[in-house]
Amino acid sequence: MRSLQIPGRQAARVARFACGSAGLFVLAVVAWGLVVAVVPAAALRWKAVVVSSASMAPALRPGDLVIAQPTDRPSDGMVAVFRAGQPTRLTSVRSDGDTIRIVNALPDHLTTHRITATNDDGSYETKGDANLKPDSDPIRAVNMVGAGRIRVPYLGIPILWLRSGDWAPLALAVMALVVSARLARYAVDPRFDPWAAPQAAQEPESSGRRTVRPWFAATSMIGATLIIVPLHAAPANAAFSDTTANGGQNFTAATTFCPGTVILTPTADAAVLKEDPNDTHGALTWLGVRGDAIYDERSYLRFPLPSVPSGCNVLSAELKLTTNEYLAGRTHRVRLAAAGWNEATITWNNQPGITGPTVSRPSTATTQTWDVTPHIAASSPTNNGLVVVDSAESTGNFDWQEYRSRESATPPELTVVYG
Repeated sequence: MRSLQIPGRQAARVARFACGSAGLFVLAVVAWGLVVAVVPAAALRWKAVVVSSASMAPALRPGDLVIAQPTDRPSDGMVAVFRAGQPTRLTSVRSDGDTIRIVNALPDHLTTHRITATNDDGSYETKGDANLKPDSDPIRAVNMVGAGRIRVPYLGIPILWLRSGDWAPLALAVMALVVSARLARYAVDPRFDPWAAPQAAQEPESSGRRTVRPWFAATSMIGATLIIVPLHAAPANAAFSDTTANGGQNFTAATTFCPGTVILTPTADAAVLKEDPNDTHGALTWLGVRGDAIYDERSYLRFPLPSVPSGCNVLSAELKLTTNEYLAGRTHRVRLAAAGWNEATITWNNQPGITGPTVSRPSTATTQTWDVTPHIAASSPTNNGLVVVDSAESTGNFDWQEYRSRESATPPELTVVYG
């Protein structure tokens, strides 16, 4: 072999080393951010979420990655991550666009706002730091996901680009990582160390077959990891959504996931009366259940059951109704509606049939609960709703009990545990 002297070799080594150091710095910053995000989530089962609105500015900015620690002791002033799709009161949006109240149709969406007060009933008032008004509905402890503990600025921006379809900046970010991974070799390869003594390059005697150098394999793997991991570290339930005036009450669409425990209030409920066979009773503050030779009465309820993926099962479900008027000695059953119905049009004459499992409970003067686990498990995908009936219809003497409807201050509740 013969030695070749290359003019300007030292200057080239310095330039390459500087570029390599810059690339290595970029990789180190991103890698450190991923470690901070992944280790608590994997080892401690904390939740990694991406901020997608400016409702918490300047404390949190869109694209920040927040690590939330599960907590059963929320406190005033804490930045809380919670499920905003399960407010204490639920109604719907009318067809003419007039919003009655907040819509509880997205139980798998997260919000990050600060807890400003704790109510006497154990619920919490929340508000975004950048919002002028507090959130419209309090949250409950069951809605709480965790308390924000770690913030990694800007690491989640590529996830927002991916979810919103901003392909140009996402492509540039990917290219920047690839280039950084390729340049990093100049910072670790001794041949480009500007402080090392110059060495003469040697011309190989062989035909010039190239081998894969260890630095190339290593930096390529690092670059690929840094590209793939952030894009896949964006579960559908890890996005904040503004729910107040600052962001127009926008919710981002999410992929289904197993939601755990959800507490739902009805999107529709109505009583049907045999004595008024063609009248509707969907806007009343009560739901009647009656067994009588002439005046039978039933009540229909439909809840916004979440869409869940394959393998996510109903572990338990409990229906709770608050008594409005009490009549002792009656037994009330819960069954399933056999077909769909509309709160505004359902009557005794056009009501759907009843079907499915039966669960019975004696009447009570306070709050009544039924274990409706088999009912909810059988409700997917049709979700025609539940029906509360007297166990001895067409008997008795005006034996009438009322429960409070969704139009009242204490609406019906359905608690479902998925797993």
